[in-house]
Amino acid sequence: MFVKLNLLTTMKIGIIGSDQTAHLMASLFKTVDGLEITGCYDDDYTIAKDFAANYQIIPYPTYEALFRYADAVIINFKANEGLLMVENCLKHFKHVFLINAQYLRYESYLKLEKIAEESNVKFYPVFGINVGLLLSNVA
Repeated sequence: MFVKLNLLTTMKIGIIGSDQTAHLMASLFKTVDGLEITGCYDDDYTIAKDFAANYQIIPYPTYEALFRYADAVIINFKANEGLLMVENCLKHFKHVFLINAQYLRYESYLKLEKIAEESNVKFYPVFGINVGLLLSNVA
């Protein structure tokens, strides 16, 4: 199945998390034409504000507030604490680019795939990123 793209519009991206991988993703996505990083969320709002200042984006106090203004969300997944967050994003018709999906249980992965299919959105799990390798290629 092919996805129909309208190249005249900009896809709005939100970032959840603010570790080294999130910084790398923000740096990479800022360079892509047709994508706009609209904001970020972190459990610690002070960290979210610092992250947002680095990329001239808006920090949001909740992830629900963030995905109201985003078409897609990049989530740096940490064990099962983010599972509900990923489900909510998919149920609210947001495409999800899930980093560190190797921490998902297989049953959880299948459940997220089903939610994405029912919501007609894309779910992109990434099973590990070699941040050092990516940073060396960006520099």
